[in-house]
Amino acid sequence: MQTIKLDIDGSRVDALLGVPDGSGPFPGILIAHHQEGLSPFTRDLAAKLTQLGYAVICPDNYHRCRPEDDLATRRNSIIDSVVTHELGVALNVLKRHPGVRGDRLAIVGHCMGGRTALLAASALQDIRAAVIFYPTALYVKRASGTAAFDELGGIACPVIGFFGDTDRLIPPEHADRFEAALRGRHVPLEMHRYPDAGHAFCNFTSAADYREGPAADSWRHATAFLERHLRS
Repeated sequence: MQTIKLDIDGSRVDALLGVPDGSGPFPGILIAHHQEGLSPFTRDLAAKLTQLGYAVICPDNYHRCRPEDDLATRRNSIIDSVVTHELGVALNVLKRHPGVRGDRLAIVGHCMGGRTALLAASALQDIRAAVIFYPTALYVKRASGTAAFDELGGIACPVIGFFGDTDRLIPPEHADRFEAALRGRHVPLEMHRYPDAGHAFCNFTSAADYREGPAADSWRHATAFLERHLRS
């Protein structure tokens, strides 16, 4: 795993890049990072996917923030259209890499990254599959009067979603609404709900949130989903 610099509209942006050893080309995965950015959790996710034979890239969507900015300031710096554009730039870099199959690309995101991954999957037509873990703030209306969920009409790729039924940020009715809307749009959807899991149940760096059973089960389903859609 290495940190590279992406040129995004004249800015030099950090991004994680991992390409498996051996002969490619390999399927590619774009990671939309969670609210903690290029954190140990994000780096571990990128490393594990690379070990499974996927090339990965994950840009730092907080690159406009100062090192001293707190988490709330960083989260509030996110502008959906800007982040979607930046993810698109990163996806194109991955797509053009000589070790990557440009016709076998997916996106993965947890928490805030689940939300931005959905927006990217709706806007970026090269994405063949989306792995979405407990996406936050899908229904929060912004100054424009719209919510992120209102902009998901472009999703056509298969989606797999993971939700905890005791999530403090995503009540079960929001997961129900997510499922009903995607099925109503005839999006190929696989849903997994965990009765005893709350928010961020995959985040092993947070002892209060991590749930070993749901984390392991969701990883098994997520990797099987990626295998089906990127290696067929």
